[in-house]
Amino acid sequence: MLATIGGGTITERDLEAKISAMPPRARGRFRSAAGKKGLLNQMVELELVGREAEREGIGRDRETIERVEEFKKKYEADASTIKGYRDIREVLDRKDVDAVSPQASETFGNDYESDWIEVDPGSPVDLAETDVEGTKLSNYTSKLECQQGQNGEYGAWFTVSESASGTLDGVEPGKDYICRFMNTRKGGKVTIKKIAADSAGTPISGNFSFTGDLGAFDVPANGAGVSSDVAANQSYNVTETIPAGYTLTKVECVDTANGAGEASSVNGATATANVQPGETVVCTFTNTKNPDTPPGTPSVGSSGAVAPVGASGGVTSRRGTARISGTVGCATAQYASASVAGNQIRRVTFYVNGKKVKTLTKKNAGSTYRLRYRVKSLKVGAYKVRARVEFVTASGTKAKDLKLQFSRCAPRVVKPTFTG
Repeated sequence: MLATIGGGTITERDLEAKISAMPPRARGRFRSAAGKKGLLNQMVELELVGREAEREGIGRDRETIERVEEFKKKYEADASTIKGYRDIREVLDRKDVDAVSPQASETFGNDYESDWIEVDPGSPVDLAETDVEGTKLSNYTSKLECQQGQNGEYGAWFTVSESASGTLDGVEPGKDYICRFMNTRKGGKVTIKKIAADSAGTPISGNFSFTGDLGAFDVPANGAGVSSDVAANQSYNVTETIPAGYTLTKVECVDTANGAGEASSVNGATATANVQPGETVVCTFTNTKNPDTPPGTPSVGSSGAVAPVGASGGVTSRRGTARISGTVGCATAQYASASVAGNQIRRVTFYVNGKKVKTLTKKNAGSTYRLRYRVKSLKVGAYKVRARVEFVTASGTKAKDLKLQFSRCAPRVVKPTFTG
């Protein structure tokens, strides 16, 4: 027995029944010792008011009944609640979430909703998401948004913070708030630089060609470099086609986030850039011109072929050239393609993952020999394309293989961290 009023009593069971009859969002407020004590005082006061009204003969008029009912709902009416959930814009890998608040701790992930958490009206509510083992919020951009509502109806989302934490100010009595963290994984960048010099160390200008996962492209030998924006958490192979009369003397990759050589590797004329979120990998290729090379700077095209230049500047022969370009990384457009361009080409045979799929003896897409796939028709996975290019006999050019790789990527669940 908790209280005696006249001939009546209020028991622990009565108190629990009263709490259980409340709306779910209001029950938590009265589970503590202080909450139960306050509710008991209200129940006693309500009982006394009711008995006094009966003695005065005013217990049956509408105004009194409405005032008593309003009084009974007092504790339910002034409780505010808040809940949080994840809304991930770009799902690229798995991530666990650690949700922490003054009242509760919970772990949840993408599109999962937490339980309602009781908060004091008028008090600021701090919300934050934090790292857990195996993940870093620094790999993501974060944004905290909330919306206010009541009885299941909510207004527009409003921004609380453009970071992984924020404070919701001015929580209104009787209002509910839903908050969410928006996380987008950061991308990365690969920069290829070129340095060329003669045997005496005098710088040489000109363009040098590269192929690989970033496609076919030229890099001027001035140290400025050519940069490509890429998806993070992937590796990219870049190979220099070394022109005749030159020796590759050095290849060095520097990860701007983690230090030289930590995230990338070099194998001969191929550099492998392992790109982490938000970082740039810079690979520098250095070539030295051989002493016995005829004077003059070679003309190096995107095919990697060099047209030797004599003292008079005249071209001594016309060799076959070829370069490949097309889709690399995750295919996001309607079609994925690989195109070969050049001159003196007799035939191009395309292979995908080792299987021959098409042979072309004529250009089928403007000035190129093209292989094209509708992305939706492909299974999720990597597609390695090899183009075997054969040249006309008169060019004296040996056949060459040109390669690129693309993927049809499937999203993987991300579980960043919520605290609320």
